[in-house]
Amino acid sequence: MKAGQSLFFSIAAWVAAGFILLHAVFFIYWGHERMLARAETFAEGIVDRTLSLRNMAPSELAKLNALSGPAFNVRRLMQPQPLPERGWPHNDEIEQAVHDRLAAWGFAPVETVRFGYTLRRHRQPAAFHLLIPTDPAGNEWLHAVARTDTTRFGYDVASALFTMLSVLTAIFLVLYATRRTTRYISALADGAEQFGSGLNVAPLPENQGPVEARRASRKFNEMQRRVAALLDQHIQMLGAVSHDLRTIATRMGLRIERIGDEDARLRIGKDLEQMTTILSEAMTYAREEASDEPFEAIDLVSLIQAVVDDLADLGGEVTFSNEGNPVVRGQPAALKRAFYNLADNALRYGETARVRVDMSGDVRITDSGSGMTEEQVAEALQPFVRLDESRNRALGGTGLGLTIAASIIARHKGKLEFAHSPEGFQTIVRFPAARQRAGR
Repeated sequence: MKAGQSLFFSIAAWVAAGFILLHAVFFIYWGHERMLARAETFAEGIVDRTLSLRNMAPSELAKLNALSGPAFNVRRLMQPQPLPERGWPHNDEIEQAVHDRLAAWGFAPVETVRFGYTLRRHRQPAAFHLLIPTDPAGNEWLHAVARTDTTRFGYDVASALFTMLSVLTAIFLVLYATRRTTRYISALADGAEQFGSGLNVAPLPENQGPVEARRASRKFNEMQRRVAALLDQHIQMLGAVSHDLRTIATRMGLRIERIGDEDARLRIGKDLEQMTTILSEAMTYAREEASDEPFEAIDLVSLIQAVVDDLADLGGEVTFSNEGNPVVRGQPAALKRAFYNLADNALRYGETARVRVDMSGDVRITDSGSGMTEEQVAEALQPFVRLDESRNRALGGTGLGLTIAASIIARHKGKLEFAHSPEGFQTIVRFPAARQRAGR
């Protein structure tokens, strides 16, 4: 099995190859045996026919030969004449059948039987020569010559077509059954992929397919319910902790106002504000991981235009252009948050953000900053991680914006890439399933 091949394709290829090989071996063996059986039957028939004429007068034989034509001729000879050389590799089997038939009539052959057959001249007649004595002294002989089309000993086209049709039917039935079995595996794999991307997956049918598929579907559904319950508990726990901490933060805020030292009051107030922001972002991250927002067709240009307008209203130096009008299937609110976070990052750390939608549906966000190395990108995608060199608390943020955006894009089967270009540092979002909207 080659890497990258589906289970159905691999099974189909091996089954088809096995059936075809079995058919070829069987047909060659069966055709060979059938050919020999027909040739032996033909030769034995000539023996019976010749010996039944051994007492016929020469004049009667001449009349019989005139009526029979070239297909069968018998003549009397006063001495034996040389017979044709062998022209077929199976003369030994034919001769043995003829000798056995002559023995059954009480004759012992004194000359070798010849049966001519040349494969290179398949359409030429095959000649069967039989020479037997009519008296014990060997003074008179019967020489019989029978000719027939060699194709009667060859492979039967109708039989070959029938057996091939039988093999193809068997292959079709096996592949049909295989397909019905592997589709449940494909459904399980698709469900696992969607579930791994954070999507809510409809329960797999538990009453279809073989026993193993039903059992796997039940276990998958049970796992999905347990994980969903754990996520719900996780969110509830974070919500409860966040609520309690917000209550404490509110009380702390009131007490901070009573601090006489203004500089200390400002520093403590800023720390409290950052703590509140971290709590809010943590709750947002948890809710995004368990989002059940429905998927729908989204005009990507309109969605990103709304994001750009929001950032521009806040004073950001952001521009937008598009070459196409792609439509993707996704969660509108989630995707809007993802693009907002990416464009906001570009403004925070690159001062400007130039957003462009390509004809292919790729979204490119270019900023004027120094960007990140591959190692820094991997680190920045981790939750609550900020890079010391370019990201600090003075710029705000909690280290979750990029992580939330990456999670949302992965849930939509997209790819988040980063690249340095002559225009600046680029954040690229690719949607493989994007299609162009007509008439815009």
